[in-house]
Amino acid sequence: MKNAMARLVWRFARFVRSVLWQTFRSTPLSFGALLLSASFSLTAAPSFQETFNSHKFVMLLIDPNSGQIVDANDAASQFYGYEATDLKNMSIQQINQLSAEQVSEERKLAQAEGRNYFIFRHKVADGSIKTVEVSSVPLEFDGNTLLHSIVRDISNERRLSDELWHYQARLEEMVDLKALELEASYRNEQIRMIFAIGLLFIITTGLIYALRQSRIAGAKAEKAEQGLREVIWGTNVGTWEWNVRTGETVFSDRWADIVGYTLDDLAPVSIETWRKFANPDDLKGSNEQLEKVFQGELDFYDCEIRVRHRNGTWRWVQDRGKVVEWGIDGKPLRMSGTHTDITDKKNAEIELKDALSQLVATLEATDNGILVTSEYGHVIRTNTQFTTMWHLPAGIVSLGDEKVMLAHVKDQLRDPEQFIVDIEGVYQNIYVESEDLLEFKDGRVFSRFSRPMIVDGRFCGRVWSFRDITEQRNAQEKIHRLAMTDTLTDLANRNQFNQQFVKNLDLAQREQKNLALMMVDLDKFKHINDTYGHPVGDAVLKAVATVLLRHCRKTDIVARLGGDEFAVVSVFPKDRAAAYQVAERIIGELQEPIDAASHNLHVALSIGMCFYPDDAETVEDMIYKADVALYAAKKAGHNLIRCYENPQEVRDHTV
Repeated sequence: MKNAMARLVWRFARFVRSVLWQTFRSTPLSFGALLLSASFSLTAAPSFQETFNSHKFVMLLIDPNSGQIVDANDAASQFYGYEATDLKNMSIQQINQLSAEQVSEERKLAQAEGRNYFIFRHKVADGSIKTVEVSSVPLEFDGNTLLHSIVRDISNERRLSDELWHYQARLEEMVDLKALELEASYRNEQIRMIFAIGLLFIITTGLIYALRQSRIAGAKAEKAEQGLREVIWGTNVGTWEWNVRTGETVFSDRWADIVGYTLDDLAPVSIETWRKFANPDDLKGSNEQLEKVFQGELDFYDCEIRVRHRNGTWRWVQDRGKVVEWGIDGKPLRMSGTHTDITDKKNAEIELKDALSQLVATLEATDNGILVTSEYGHVIRTNTQFTTMWHLPAGIVSLGDEKVMLAHVKDQLRDPEQFIVDIEGVYQNIYVESEDLLEFKDGRVFSRFSRPMIVDGRFCGRVWSFRDITEQRNAQEKIHRLAMTDTLTDLANRNQFNQQFVKNLDLAQREQKNLALMMVDLDKFKHINDTYGHPVGDAVLKAVATVLLRHCRKTDIVARLGGDEFAVVSVFPKDRAAAYQVAERIIGELQEPIDAASHNLHVALSIGMCFYPDDAETVEDMIYKADVALYAAKKAGHNLIRCYENPQEVRDHTV
C-alpha cells in the first residue's frame, strides 16, 4: 500500500513536469501566431496599410539599421501608452530595457534555439516593465527593408510559469513528506504487530485512514490532470511524447486531427508515423535541429514543417519540443513537445507579400508619378516615374520627408509661392479632393490630382498623382491658335477679331474710353492675282499684314477678315486725329512698291473709319458704318481714307 501510494504521487509530479511545464513554455508564440493568422484570414483589407493600422495585435515598423520606429498601429499606441505620433519619434532602444549586449545575447540564443521570435523587456509610458515576445518579418518598401514586428505581452505567462515551478517544488515536497509519513506508518505498524496483537484494531483504523487520504490525493491528482488536459485543449495544439531509444510515441487527438485522422486511424503509432506525414525536404532540417538538441548545442527543438493532410494538401505546423529525460550516459531518453497548425499564418504571410508585390508593380506600371504621404506628411511610397518627372535625387527620396522634397522641387516651377499655398490649403481641408495644373520653368505642364486616404472614417494620408500633359497642352494651344489665327498672315482671323472687338468695346464702355475701327481693303487685288498668280497675291497679303502690324500698337487688334479685306481696331486712341494719323501712315508706306515674290508691285488701299462712341455704340453698328465709309472710299478712287459722318454725307480724304 505504501509503495502504490508513492508511485501514484510520483507519476503525477513527473506528468506535471514533463507535459504541463513544457506546454506553457513552448506554446505562447504559436498561439499568438495562430490567432494573428486567423485575423489576417478573416479580415480582407484593401491594402497593407489598412490591415496594419486596424489590426488588434501590437505592430511596429522598425528601421533595422537605426532602430527608428517608422510606424505603429493603434494597438501599439494603446499597449505602450504613447500617442502614435510620439512612438514614431522614438527608437526601439528607448522602449527595450535590455542593454545592447543583452539584446545581442538574446538574438544569439534565439538563433541557437532555432526560434523566429525574441524575448525582450519593454518599458511602457506609465513606467512599468512588460515581458514581451517579438516576432519580426523583413518587408521591402521602395527598396528599403523594414522590420514588421508583432509584439505580444507574455508577462502573465511568465508569472504563471513561475507559479507552476513553485507548485512543482511544493508537490515534490509533498511527495517526500508523504513518503516519510508512509515510512513512519509502516514502522509503527511493525512495532504494533510485534508488541501487541491487541493493537490490531488501532492499526486497522490507521490503515483505513491512510487509504482514505490516498483516495483524496488521487482525486486531487486526477483533477489536476484534467485541468492540464483542458489547458492543452484550450490552446488547440497537438502534443507528443517520444521515447528516443525505442521509437515509441504517444500522440494527442489534436495531433492526429491536424493531419485529418483520428488516433484509431493511425494505430499503431511510432516515430515513423510522424516521419510518414512530414515533407521530406522539411524533415531533413528537422533532423539536423534534433541532432543539435541531442548534442547539447540547443536547449529547445523548434521547427516549421509541412505535413501531408488526409485530403492531399500540405499543412504547416510549428513543431516544438524539449528533452525531458536524459540517460546517465548523457544520451536523450524521452522528449515531449507540441504541434501547432500555422497554415493560416503562412498563407497570410504569402498573401501579404503578394499584395505588396502587386501594389509595387501597379505603381511602377503607371505613366503617372505617384506620391503617397502619411497623415503627418511623411513620404510612405513613391514610384520611379515620380522621381523621374520631378528630377529628384535618390538620397532625397530615401529621407521620406515631404518638406525636404518640396524645397527641392518648388524652384522648378514658374509660381513656387502659389504651389506652396495650394499644398497648405489641401492639408487644411484634409477630406477634400483637389486638381490643378503646374507650369514649369522649362515649359513642362503637369496635371496634379490629390485624393485623401480614408480608413474607417479616419484620415490616414493622401495620394498625389502627377501626369505630364505638356504635349497635350501644346496641341491644344496649337489647335486654339489655328482656330483663332489666319494661317497665311498670322493675323487674327474673323473669329478672334469679333471676340477681341467685343471685349475691348465692353472695356471702353466701362472706362469711358475711345475706340477706332478701320476697315481696310486692297484696290484692284484681283488684277494682281490674275496677272501674277496666287503665290504673288499671297505674298502681297503678307506684306500688307506686316505694314499694318508695324504701324499699330501691341494692344491694337489687327485681323484679316478674308480675301483682301483687313480690319484694325485702335484701342483707346488719344483722339480721332491720332487714329486717323495711323491710317495715313499705313497708306503712306504703301506708296512705295513692295517686294512680293521677287516682284516690285505698287499696292493701293482704301480705308473706311468709324469711332466709338461718336459714330456708333455697338460692334455691329461700328462694322456697318466703317463698311459704309470703306464703300465710299473705294467708289471715289484708290488710296483714300474716309470717315463715317452719316449715311448721306461722307467726308473725302485723298492722300
